[in-house]
Amino acid sequence: MTVRDAYPARLPDLFVGRPLVVAGRFEGEPGALTLSGTRGDARREYVVEAQGGSPAGPYIAKVWARLNIADLADRQATAGDPHGELRDAIMRVALRHQLASSYTSFVAVDSSMRTEGTHGVTVHQAVPVPDGVRYDTTVE
Repeated sequence: MTVRDAYPARLPDLFVGRPLVVAGRFEGEPGALTLSGTRGDARREYVVEAQGGSPAGPYIAKVWARLNIADLADRQATAGDPHGELRDAIMRVALRHQLASSYTSFVAVDSSMRTEGTHGVTVHQAVPVPDGVRYDTTVE
């Protein structure tokens, strides 16, 4: 089994009561995963048998995609993105896995009612404005 595209790429420190979620892709037959690290001054190692064909597959893919998007966004924030390559990668992953991101969103459409006539109807929606901000100069 070969593991690739694991996120987060660099694992953070562990703290009691705070889970660490790591997701990656593998090729080949599922095998054993070895997790190792240091606890105090002692080296620790844990072996976990990987299982393929999980019924939670689509959900695991979304967990992986969210972690991938977070990694790309972190890279974008620290290294910049002058040519928009990271932005494009975030959009590709978000759209492929049907996730909202900084560059994608989803619109809910109520198809239970149809508008009469040939044109839509403009609905004026109240917009909350913070105290001290004038509505007429900030909202069109």
